[in-house]
Amino acid sequence: MTQTQTQTFEKKFESKEDGKDVEYILEYKVNERNEVKHVRITKILYPLECCANNVKTIIDIGEGETEPYRIEVYMVRDSWNGTGRDDLMSIEFNDYGEESPVFLWRDYLESIESIDDLKELAKKIIEYINDVYMLSIDSFIE
Repeated sequence: MTQTQTQTFEKKFESKEDGKDVEYILEYKVNERNEVKHVRITKILYPLECCANNVKTIIDIGEGETEPYRIEVYMVRDSWNGTGRDDLMSIEFNDYGEESPVFLWRDYLESIESIDDLKELAKKIIEYINDVYMLSIDSFIE
């Protein structure tokens, strides 16, 4: 059995929001068939008050255990008083449609060049989740 070869790509963007330094990171992995298999969007806000160094909000998209896709959203606190993780959301879902979601298209991810583009990507993820739930519920009541 051969191991699948993947390439990892990363883009970083920095800004100031509400007087605090913010870093956004887009990471994605592409397999040998040019398919995006994992996407991670990280927003790092730092520094926070006297006791914490930073807080990361992470959107993690990859293969699910029982369905083709899983989206997890969580926060990680890195501080002098310790580190912790708060799970905000985790869903697995099937692909509704003929092709993979736009946020798993390599060309689309490569076109992201700014924080505004990255925020637009997050909006597309929200739209897709809403569509999946709407289709699921519609099929239930039909």
